[in-house]
Amino acid sequence: GVILLGTEIEREDLSYFDGLQKPFVIVDNALERLPFSTVTMDNAGAVFEAGEYLRSLGHRKIGFLYNSIPSSNDNARRDAFEAAMHQPGLSYSDDLICRVFPTMDGARKSFGEALDRGIALPTAFLANNDSIALGAMRAMQAHGYQLPQDVNIIGVDNTMLSQICIPALSSIQISCAALGEQAIQL
Repeated sequence: GVILLGTEIEREDLSYFDGLQKPFVIVDNALERLPFSTVTMDNAGAVFEAGEYLRSLGHRKIGFLYNSIPSSNDNARRDAFEAAMHQPGLSYSDDLICRVFPTMDGARKSFGEALDRGIALPTAFLANNDSIALGAMRAMQAHGYQLPQDVNIIGVDNTMLSQICIPALSSIQISCAALGEQAIQL
């Protein structure tokens, strides 16, 4: 059988696997109705949970740090963010979506440029992943913001870097082991 880490795979890429005569599972891809078995995280559930947590802290204006070169998971999280922000007591505006380059240093640079332009910051951000969150944190710190006093940030993935940065980054834990086990079972 074949287990493919397909985070960045697009529908048009699937033609390469036509006629494959082996069991085939794509892991970490949120594209719907693929002609193969897939295993991915609950992107919408994770985003709603993060939004609810930020709301419980008193945040009403929450921004989203979005990958400027999005994968299907990034798009699923962005769609879930918009839906989550339509919950009672929260506000949604396209102005709350901030596109940043998808690496830590790229996010630091692109978010720093947005800060230089004078963007209005919400009181909290949900980031598409930890790399983007950490880059944005570095940019805000370089611009004199105190974290988390001025702005709260939550990432996704709970990478090792999220635990050792200062301040530590709150992040949604993704169980890669569970995803792998499910893929093997399929």
